[in-house]
Amino acid sequence: MYTDHIFQQVQDEIVEAHRRCRMSHFEMEDNTEIYTIMDSHRNKGVIRHEVGTESYHCDCKLFLRRGILCSLIFWLFKNHDVKEMSGTYIGTRWLKTPLLKSVHNDPSEEASTSADSQVDDKRVVATKLHSLYFRLFQRAQSNGGDIFALFDGMEELSHKLVGDTVPSVSSMGKSQRSENLYGLARPNVVSVHPPNVVSTKGSGSTSGRRIQSSVEKAIILHNKPKRRCAKCREMGHHDAMNCDREKGKSNM
Repeated sequence: MYTDHIFQQVQDEIVEAHRRCRMSHFEMEDNTEIYTIMDSHRNKGVIRHEVGTESYHCDCKLFLRRGILCSLIFWLFKNHDVKEMSGTYIGTRWLKTPLLKSVHNDPSEEASTSADSQVDDKRVVATKLHSLYFRLFQRAQSNGGDIFALFDGMEELSHKLVGDTVPSVSSMGKSQRSENLYGLARPNVVSVHPPNVVSTKGSGSTSGRRIQSSVEKAIILHNKPKRRCAKCREMGHHDAMNCDREKGKSNM
């Protein structure tokens, strides 16, 4: 009944309830049973079970937030020997049927029968036709003879309605398929073009040089040769580290 993703989540909650949940406290208040249940993460939850209406309410409010029951309520279902969940705790949010109706644009019965509905008749017929084809395809898919009969019938109906005037998708060109997809024809004159490629990406200037980071600047400054003093120049010293001035700075 559920979609695949929600089915996995509900199954995880049931497994959690079956293997790891346990009751730590119970009390009775009028016609309501109050259970305190602990899960595997040592999280405690309080569940109220109204005996008269057979309704369950958990203070985690997972059903109100996400539309699925929590493991604590499934633990109560197991201990109360509940064989089938009530429709109240299933809802329609994560079921496959409403999802198919939404995907295939199938209007609800209320919208199609209401006097105030402004849905166009052609659209209603189109959506019903789509739903009819989907139901026939689902039923014929399990039987090889039925699906071949459905194909032959639709092909015969296609020849009666439009003949051979409708081109197939394989016979269309790329531009024609794009025009059918977007519903617009490609203009003869294109006035908007992509921008030119910028060779100085990230530099912010026209020199073509990339902006150096502070770390790169510090490395370049560290590797830069030191200046020699007048005495070193006279004596012909080429290494600034042997300079008396630099030695004095290091001693300081």
